[in-house]
Amino acid sequence: QVPGQFDCALAMECLDRMPFEHAVARAHALLRRGGIFFLTVLNSGSWRSAARRILGRAPEIESVMNTRWYAEVFTRAGFDILALRGLMWMPFLVNSNSPLVPLFENVERLFRLSATYSQSPWLLIAARRRE
Repeated sequence: QVPGQFDCALAMECLDRMPFEHAVARAHALLRRGGIFFLTVLNSGSWRSAARRILGRAPEIESVMNTRWYAEVFTRAGFDILALRGLMWMPFLVNSNSPLVPLFENVERLFRLSATYSQSPWLLIAARRRE
């Protein structure tokens, strides 16, 4: 065991406005070998993000950050991707109390929409430190 290193790190919706490669490299340095990094990140490669850019409603980001780009960054930093899923694809706000939310949750499960990255404005990623 190395003092100051952790078994797990968590970053929820906070890395899309900072140098992502630096954040992933820092997580690698803070995790023990085999440590897990869980995070949610913006999927600016989704059709929803493209529509927001066209309408002028997208957040300002440096580049399109999609599943391929994230996988490349993690691989270069010494991580293996354990899981990558779409997140928050339904057409409601996260805090919505619409009675239709349970219906859309069932649709998501039935059609496995969490695996449809082009639909999801956010991604949930789990990665394990290799070295």
